[in-house]
Amino acid sequence: MKKLFIAALLTTLLSGVAFAKTISATGSTLDEAQHNIAQQAKRLGYKAYHITGASWRDHVYMTATLSDNKDSK
Repeated sequence: MKKLFIAALLTTLLSGVAFAKTISATGSTLDEAQHNIAQQAKRLGYKAYHITGASWRDHVYMTATLSDNKDSK
């Protein structure tokens, strides 16, 4: 899992999105983890996110980057 995290981090840095806000969530299923990502994005005021990785062992661990277009509140 540590190697997967390092690989995901390097991919993010090399792809030019190092300044994008990254969030992570866990869940017992892919759907639950994705739902938790969506809730975090909404709570932070973001309309969109891009899932950058997911892994599973005892639970699903998912990461995502948030887009720049925040809700205008």
